[in-house]
Amino acid sequence: MSQKVAIITGVTGQDGAYLSRLLLQKEYKVIGLISSFYGSNLYRLKYLDLLGKLELQECDLSDLSQVIKTISLHRPAEVYNLAAQSSVSLSFQQPIGTIQFNINSVLNILEAIRLIDPAIRFYQASTSEMYGKIGSLPISVKELHSIPSVLMRSQKWPRIISV
Repeated sequence: MSQKVAIITGVTGQDGAYLSRLLLQKEYKVIGLISSFYGSNLYRLKYLDLLGKLELQECDLSDLSQVIKTISLHRPAEVYNLAAQSSVSLSFQQPIGTIQFNINSVLNILEAIRLIDPAIRFYQASTSEMYGKIGSLPISVKELHSIPSVLMRSQKWPRIISV
């Protein structure tokens, strides 16, 4: 049986680093996507002693051709998208860029998967902020408020209504 391959975006964040460790323990080959080697903060990967155990690759998730090339090259069984522009202050300083990246990066990954191998499993990390105040669980489309109340939720709103 061949080794499973997983691609993790946002690999340098807390969740990405710990997910990398878990998948490596399960004997996956882990490809961690970073926006750039220059300025990438690798301290979490270093702290967990993961550098050298996973492969880091630059990939601009806002560029569909780069995403297609990366997924074609590695042929993952699973893609975990943990990448987002999630800084609240930056989202107010650069609202258009934040919205464009947070939406288009997901669309690019999904389109690449659709073109290359629709059997690739995809996980999208999100936040409860996108749902606002809810009345009960589980959440249904009928319970969602029509107007997002916070910027983070408004950025992710197209993901909710497109499901």
